Amino acid sequence: MTEGTPRPVLCIGPVAIDLVVEGFAPSDPDKLQSWTGPATVRTLAAGSIGYAALSLTALGREVDLVSCVGDDALGAEALAQWERHGVSTAAIQVHAGESNLAIYLRLFGDSKRPMVFRAADYPPWPESLHLDDLSRRPALAVISGALHFPAFSAPQLGPLMRECREHDIPTVLDPQFAPEDREEPWSREFAEILSLTDVLCCDEREGAQLFGSADASDIIERGHAAGCRIVVVKREHLGAVLDDGVRRIYQPAVSLGSGIGSTIGSGDAFLAGLTARMLDGVGIDEIARWATAVATVAITNPDGIGGITLDGVTAVLSRVPRAQVLRIPRPRPGAAPHNPAKGTQ
Repeated sequence: MTEGTPRPVLCIGPVAIDLVVEGFAPSDPDKLQSWTGPATVRTLAAGSIGYAALSLTALGREVDLVSCVGDDALGAEALAQWERHGVSTAAIQVHAGESNLAIYLRLFGDSKRPMVFRAADYPPWPESLHLDDLSRRPALAVISGALHFPAFSAPQLGPLMRECREHDIPTVLDPQFAPEDREEPWSREFAEILSLTDVLCCDEREGAQLFGSADASDIIERGHAAGCRIVVVKREHLGAVLDDGVRRIYQPAVSLGSGIGSTIGSGDAFLAGLTARMLDGVGIDEIARWATAVATVAITNPDGIGGITLDGVTAVLSRVPRAQVLRIPRPRPGAAPHNPAKGTQ
């Protein structure tokens, strides 16, 4: 990498192909049994980290994607889509077998449900992950989908995240959700990963699976106690709460009314916006504002994350409500308002 060249964002997590079926079907079960009708079908390179990678490149960031795909036609299509959009796929492993697949049946008025999926037999990401294996040293590492595959996460992601901490590479963790709910939270199994996480970005359901509570304040306090430096709780149409250990703010969502195009990947768009703005070295107010604008562009566009552009985000920024300071909590020992990505470019 030459002097002055921006360092890439390292994106790690499971990927898939999404088939999005859009049309109108009767909701009455009796009518549905004999119904036929036209629909549009889109094939999108996706998965827990795939949408975030595409969104980051749309925002002008260099991206190295680390994951696994199958050697079938869907895997080839996913690789081709990422490459067309400028995502580096050199670190993606191709395994024998069928790729992960999700089918969204947007036929009954909901923006992303029902959904059915097929899970692949290969690992969600390469089983041995080390910084020295990468062609470029990243500015920041984004890990998404760890709770989808908890058995793989601690032994495989922990060592890489420790290397990132040792080399001052900030980490952003979006755990996504565990495939099955259980009474005991996952925080014990994820203790090492959480202790090495600079920014935890989750929604209330994911926070409950990690920490045993869906309350945003509980998630924030328990996230900090686990070692996360910044905790972000996404609340869908209610906005987001961010806490850097010194200040806690509430970022309202943009009022959309009936202007919803597609919510598929909207959380990944928020994650991408958060990550991209972090790299600019700004505080949590501006990070929240930018992430909200990026998610809004995705939600209001029929193409979802495929409609994200820098011009579109800039146009939406004026509609993003000003963040509200919820409280200034007592700082944790050694805490200071801090963007862990500042100075990494």
